[in-house]
Amino acid sequence: MQPDPGSNSALRRHPGARRVDIPAVSPPDSRTAGQPRTGGSPRLAGPGRVFLARLRATAHWLENSWLGDLIGAACLFATAYLLLIAAAVLG
Repeated sequence: MQPDPGSNSALRRHPGARRVDIPAVSPPDSRTAGQPRTGGSPRLAGPGRVFLARLRATAHWLENSWLGDLIGAACLFATAYLLLIAAAVLG
């Protein structure tokens, strides 16, 4: 078996290794069977899922952009300014 030229040697499997298929959903625990789910949020369908996907993509883009740093700096200075005004009013 010849290695792929672009593959990472650490990710290659041994030629004799068997492939193990892991199920996508684990079976329910018998101790919690029949009980309502707690924690987490119900699955969104339709427009809610699209909105959250776009929101995550925008947040990721802002995290890696100078514009996100600029927005963060503006919020930081605005908060400091509001704290100074609050201290002057209360003082």
